[in-house]
Amino acid sequence: MLIRLAGLPPGPQTFEYRCSAGEYLDDTDTFPGDINIRATVEREGNSLRLTLETELLGHFICDRCGKAFQRNHRSRSDFFYVFEEIVGGTSIADEVAVIPRDAISLNVSQEIRDQVILGMPLKFLCREECRGLCPMCGADLNVRECNCQKKTIDPRWEALQKLKTKKRNHK
Repeated sequence: MLIRLAGLPPGPQTFEYRCSAGEYLDDTDTFPGDINIRATVEREGNSLRLTLETELLGHFICDRCGKAFQRNHRSRSDFFYVFEEIVGGTSIADEVAVIPRDAISLNVSQEIRDQVILGMPLKFLCREECRGLCPMCGADLNVRECNCQKKTIDPRWEALQKLKTKKRNHK
C-alpha cells in the first residue's frame, strides 16, 4: 500500500483500502479472504505518525480441543518516521525509521504484514472457556466428561508428592 506524501495537508488524513490478504501474507489457508486496512497519517513538522488498523477473517485450529473455527483478527499499531536530515554531522537513520526528505510516497506494505503477524495471539482458542481434550483418553471435555482417573501423578513427581503427604500428616 502506497501512501502519497507529496502535498499531504496538515492534520490527520485517513486512507482505506481493501484487497486480498494474499497481497500481504503468505498464509492464504489461514487468511483466504480480504483484508481491510485503515491508515491514518499525520505530519507534524519533521516527523510523520502512521496509525494502521487491519481487520481480516482467519481460519484457525483451537490449541486446546483441535477444532477448526473462524474469527475476525483485528490489530492496530502506530509507526513513527522522521524525514531524513543530518543532525550534528551524523545521520539519525540508525535510531528511527527515516523517510527521504523528497519522498513522494511511503510504502507501508511491510508494516501491514508485520502488524498482522505480530498481532496474532500466542495461543488460538475457539473460546476462552474451552476445556480441551482429556490427556488420558482424548475425549473432548467441551462435549462430555470422561471417566478417567484425574489424580494420576507423573512418576517423576511421585517422590515430591510423598514428601507433601508426609508433611501434611505430621501437622
